[in-house]
Amino acid sequence: MQSPFNTHRLQQIQRLLMTLIMGGGNYLIERSEEDDDIELVLMMANLLVEELADTLRYVGYLDSPEAIKEYVNMIFVLDTSFQVRYVNNTVHTLLGQESDALLGASFSDLLTADSLSSWQLITRGLLYEDHYHGIHDLSFKVPGALTKRCTCAFSTVFIKEWSVSFILVTTFETSLNRLFIEDRIKALLASRDLRSRVKSNSPFNLSNEKDVRIIQGVRDRILQNISQPLPGLRVLAHEFGTNEHKLKNGFKQLYGTSVYRFLTQERLKRANMLLQNTSLPVKGIAQMTGFKNMSHFSKAFKKQYGVTPMTLRKMREG
Repeated sequence: MQSPFNTHRLQQIQRLLMTLIMGGGNYLIERSEEDDDIELVLMMANLLVEELADTLRYVGYLDSPEAIKEYVNMIFVLDTSFQVRYVNNTVHTLLGQESDALLGASFSDLLTADSLSSWQLITRGLLYEDHYHGIHDLSFKVPGALTKRCTCAFSTVFIKEWSVSFILVTTFETSLNRLFIEDRIKALLASRDLRSRVKSNSPFNLSNEKDVRIIQGVRDRILQNISQPLPGLRVLAHEFGTNEHKLKNGFKQLYGTSVYRFLTQERLKRANMLLQNTSLPVKGIAQMTGFKNMSHFSKAFKKQYGVTPMTLRKMREG
């Protein structure tokens, strides 16, 4: 007969596998100090989840309609004492906690023990750097003894007109629309549809995995530093070990748009999400998403979504 502790661990494994089957592939089981067969199975279940996540990231490097998409899901607003002052609805869903348990709590209380040392390093940056922005992997506690591993972006925000400082924490998730194997990826790379994105007189054709991964790396750099100015294409290309021509044409082949247009579109997506899911000041959202000029932000937003940011906010408030 199993002891209550072993029964609990087996239930954790069952819960993790059921979560995985239902599409929640970013949860893990917190390890115990036991050294037995159950702990071995538990460890292998965690490895399975991590390997699956890595596989999906690899399959998704084309960013085609069939590939994985990256999006913001959880949003936390912290005060300068690192206490939670706002969360969006997704936090309740993913972490399984109500507002009463989250608002006013120390952000560290939401993290697992193995993430606390990383959090301490992050807090130093948040305290001592004027405009801190960093990307870190942290694990959150979830009821049922599961944990959720997330890639988190931390940014300090100061609204001068309001004399308000706060910390914005956003987590990134991936969603797989349709899984396909490596042969399909290679076929897409060589397909007429992909080649048709490039001018027929272009001397460069993106055709190997190394070049694709470089372009994917540039895309990731843009997404992870969305509020920061982007260097010139020549500098950016040198940073990734390629040349300006390959970067310019390769990016257009994979994503159907230019590097700078992609940056603007992603900034507008992020701004739209924050406008609809938070009560942050519109000017603060503009600054957080890389728009230094309110007039330019309003004009670009209206062109993309048909309304100005202020109009959208008023519509939301209703």
